[in-house]
Amino acid sequence: RRNAIMCIYNIFMSTGIELVEDFVEDIEKMCTTESDLSTKRNAFILLFNLDQQKALEYLKGLMAASEDDPIYEMGDIFQLAILEMLRKLCKVEPEQKSRLMSAIFMLSNSKSSSVLFECANTIIGLTTAPSAIKVAIQSYLNLLQDQNDNNVKLIVLNRILGLKKKYSKILEEYMNDILNIIREDSVQSVEINQKVLQLVTDLAN
Repeated sequence: RRNAIMCIYNIFMSTGIELVEDFVEDIEKMCTTESDLSTKRNAFILLFNLDQQKALEYLKGLMAASEDDPIYEMGDIFQLAILEMLRKLCKVEPEQKSRLMSAIFMLSNSKSSSVLFECANTIIGLTTAPSAIKVAIQSYLNLLQDQNDNNVKLIVLNRILGLKKKYSKILEEYMNDILNIIREDSVQSVEINQKVLQLVTDLAN
């Protein structure tokens, strides 16, 4: 089923919508009923390309569902596909950005580290609103607390350092949380400690 969806996608990309437009409702139904995550992801990507409005309505339904809805149990491959489509749409149709950001904020509650990281990067790339930047910073800090890999921590710390020049006032609110990275770091890393202290020292007023 996963490969069949991709075959239909390739037909669409090669010939246009004429050969597949009668099957949009079937693809939409697959997004809801399909149990295989890879197939569901492929169906959503196809639906998004065939009918953006139906794809957005599907997302709206997911957002309106309770927390025991499968959206909170979906693997990161499907969540990343949703995030990628939202990012593309925001850039192509900036006028829709304000209503699409709520879906991106929803994904920032994901349990997946890769989704959290991409959510934060997406938010930073799409908006400068202080409330949104705070969501991105909190996502980065959650990653730092949950990750044991020092290389991952360094990547995330560098992202936060990159925000210092433009969003120093917002970062000041998170100085204690940033210092906790040192306090809670079970595997002490000189480089991580140096970056944390550099950041906090620069932010201190």
